[in-house]
Amino acid sequence: MTSSYQKIFEVSGTPGQLVGGLIFPNFGGTTTVKIDGEMVHEKAFIGSEKRESFTRLNAIDHVGIYDSSIGFFLAIAAIFFGLGSLSPFSEEVLSGINILFFGLSVLFFLGYSLLKYRYLLIHSQRNTIIIFITKSPYTYRQFALTIMDAIAGKIDTELTSVSQGGSYPKSSQNQ
Repeated sequence: MTSSYQKIFEVSGTPGQLVGGLIFPNFGGTTTVKIDGEMVHEKAFIGSEKRESFTRLNAIDHVGIYDSSIGFFLAIAAIFFGLGSLSPFSEEVLSGINILFFGLSVLFFLGYSLLKYRYLLIHSQRNTIIIFITKSPYTYRQFALTIMDAIAGKIDTELTSVSQGGSYPKSSQNQ
């Protein structure tokens, strides 16, 4: 059975970083992830830092695309709400400072509720590759499906170098 999606072997976007179980975008950086033979190869440039990683296809446990709220906004909203509730600036119930803090907490809560970011996550036991989606989500979904097919052995992952006149495989092949 042939898959009915376009095989995509390379995507790029904004790199992400996993810190203490939380995912943060590295704004100002770029990352490229491609299927290179039996490996997933990531090259990321973040400011003056360069990161390059290689993960074997058979070591990949999970590939997924996620929509997530910006948790930092919720934390800031909670801080402003607390400051508005416990404000020592005035004994009046609704002083100007209290209203300002409550208003800021509402704005940050709305930011948390409405602003989302999308990312592609490629997870193995020893490495997590995070790419924040900067183009059409369709491209990243096709890339995720291509990785899963490569893991299952449904496509030929032996890619020849484009610089040597080769090209990426055009269709899936069972071997």
